[in-house]
Amino acid sequence: NVLGPKQAMSDKHAYSHYTLRKWPFRRALIMDELRGYTPDIVCLQEVTPDTFKDDFSPFFKEMGLSQGFYTPKRIPRGEEKSPSWVIQQLTRGRRIPRSALGGPALSSEN
Repeated sequence: NVLGPKQAMSDKHAYSHYTLRKWPFRRALIMDELRGYTPDIVCLQEVTPDTFKDDFSPFFKEMGLSQGFYTPKRIPRGEEKSPSWVIQQLTRGRRIPRSALGGPALSSEN
C-alpha cells in the first residue's frame, strides 16, 4: 500500500511525524524495499496516476520490469481486461513454472 503523496499529508495520518510522511522520503524507502526483493511481479495499491507515471514506471523499467501497466480504481466501461489478458501481460506469453507459484502453472492459454 503506497498511499499517495498528498494523501499521506492529511491530518488522518498526523500520528506520524511530518517529515516521515513527505513523498521523497517515503518513495526512497518503498523503492529500496522493492529493490531488495528483486521481484518478477509487483502489485501496488493506493497509487495515483501521476505517481505511477512519474515515479514507479521509470523505476520498474530500471529494474527490468518494463511490461507494467496501471489500472485506475474505476476502469472505464468497455476497457475491462479479461483474466487471460492480464496473465498474458504479466507472463509476457511465457509459462510460469508451477514451482515458482506454489500452484498450477499459468500461461496466456489458461
